[in-house]
Amino acid sequence: LMCSDGLTDMVDDGDIADMVRRPVPLEETAAHLIGAANAYGGRDNISVLLVQASAAPGKRRGLMSRLWGQA
Repeated sequence: LMCSDGLTDMVDDGDIADMVRRPVPLEETAAHLIGAANAYGGRDNISVLLVQASAAPGKRRGLMSRLWGQA
């Protein structure tokens, strides 16, 4: 989650964390976060960026082993 203070000033950190942890599509989560900020007053611009990363299947190599060409 990357967001502006328009979200964090309006919505409690615990509530934000709860919303982000829900197993719903990112678009829906972003809409809920923005909706919550607006419901609590929405006194500032509200920007939300959500990114979900997952590990690729198979063996993961560390940075140094990739740089040095080690298996």
